[in-house]
Amino acid sequence: MGKIAFYDKKFGEYEIEKFQNLQNFYLIKDDHYCDIVNDEIERFKFSDCEIEFLQLVDVTSRHKKLFENIKIQDDIVKSIKILIKGYDQSLDKFDFDPGILNLNIPYKYAISQDFFEMTIFLEEKSSVVTKFFSSIDYKIHKNGESRHVEFFINSKKIYERII
Repeated sequence: MGKIAFYDKKFGEYEIEKFQNLQNFYLIKDDHYCDIVNDEIERFKFSDCEIEFLQLVDVTSRHKKLFENIKIQDDIVKSIKILIKGYDQSLDKFDFDPGILNLNIPYKYAISQDFFEMTIFLEEKSSVVTKFFSSIDYKIHKNGESRHVEFFINSKKIYERII
């Protein structure tokens, strides 16, 4: 039996990313802890699941900046809607920087079983919204399910992807 690493928190509470300076090394970190691991560790036990090293590699490869380089046709954006079907609320992580936008009305989001929806009403230049898109970071835990991502600007679908 190979080496096992144990973690106190749920899998989704850690950030997992490829270590830039060393090939085949990965970082597992939270606010107080950082672990550098490689394939010498065969399994990783979190409080809510257990994964193998190859699954860890897959998670980092599916860590997507989904909304970079999206072209917006409208000069002024009045609404943004993001839908993710297949969203796993216990393992997926969806982060963004709302401070980029000048929000007059708070944004709304809903998470239900296998579904994420976020709606933002605003009045902003498309260049600012493009900057906001690049701040969106969606980390996906492969659980055998695909994610269907749809993106709307001013009620028009501008992006659709299955990941």
